[in-house]
Amino acid sequence: MRHPRLPIVVVGSGVAGMATALAAAPAPVRLLCRSADGTGSASALAQGGIAAALGQGDGVEAHVRDTLEAGARHNDASAVRWLCEAAPATVAWLDALGVAVTLLSGLLGMAVADSLYFAALNRLGAARAGILGNLYSPFVIALSVVFLGEGLRPLQWLGFVLVSAGVLVVGHGDGSAQGVAARRLRQGLLLGVAAIFLMAAAIVMIKPLLAGLPVLWVVLLRTAAGLAALSALFAWRRQAPWQLLRGRHLRWPLLLTAAFFGQYLAVLMWVGGYKYAPATVAAVLNETSSAFIVLLAALFLREALTRRKLLGVACTLAGVICLLLA
Repeated sequence: MRHPRLPIVVVGSGVAGMATALAAAPAPVRLLCRSADGTGSASALAQGGIAAALGQGDGVEAHVRDTLEAGARHNDASAVRWLCEAAPATVAWLDALGVAVTLLSGLLGMAVADSLYFAALNRLGAARAGILGNLYSPFVIALSVVFLGEGLRPLQWLGFVLVSAGVLVVGHGDGSAQGVAARRLRQGLLLGVAAIFLMAAAIVMIKPLLAGLPVLWVVLLRTAAGLAALSALFAWRRQAPWQLLRGRHLRWPLLLTAAFFGQYLAVLMWVGGYKYAPATVAAVLNETSSAFIVLLAALFLREALTRRKLLGVACTLAGVICLLLA
């Protein structure tokens, strides 16, 4: 008789409970807690702090002594010693989890998602691919509500609607999209939706880590993971990146300047936005890029500012004001 694989029940949603659930993976786990956001746990009352002897001049014996004194000697001395001895390794394990999640975020959000998006771009064209990018905010908001317990207040929802309307007004009706075969269109849509979803998932998964990690460190890890994955892809295809550049006359000063501002500085600010603002709000603010593209294209490329574009920019800016006032 085959017995069903029963889940492991973890009682408590504090650091100990969550660590136990992580250690039990990939076994099925059921978390029994007072609230969905972990409030009421001892870890929440301690503001998530973990004591460990990590610094120079500190040690397990000093940690044991301080803990016993803090407990007025009513605590179990053997349990205190075990906890103090295990604390440094536990903190190192938690640090490693943060590094692993950040590397996975870079792998999914940069290497995989960008590759899928460029494949969709080749099939759909710039106009359709750009409009498809509007799925980013809904995906981030949905994932943040489900996994982070976030939400939007009424004024923030109004801002989201105004920003989305502005982006759609700017993106539609320019007549630049070319006809696409049905099969190629379906492929492009599937690749594009998958790419945008992975971009959203990649930033949501590191949101809980951003509060305790420097932005520069997170960006460095994500970039390293993305480069490593792309390097592995080139190695698997037995193709060197520079082979793709042969015979092309590239304006390297302009290209490197754009890469510095558009990739390095922009990604730093992008990740910083998710560090200091709720993911739901940061995602909506990201959509303002369409309005900035319209204004910058008019300023530097001499593209016409039509009434439709100005209406889109106005809606977007009004939405940003609602988000800032909420």
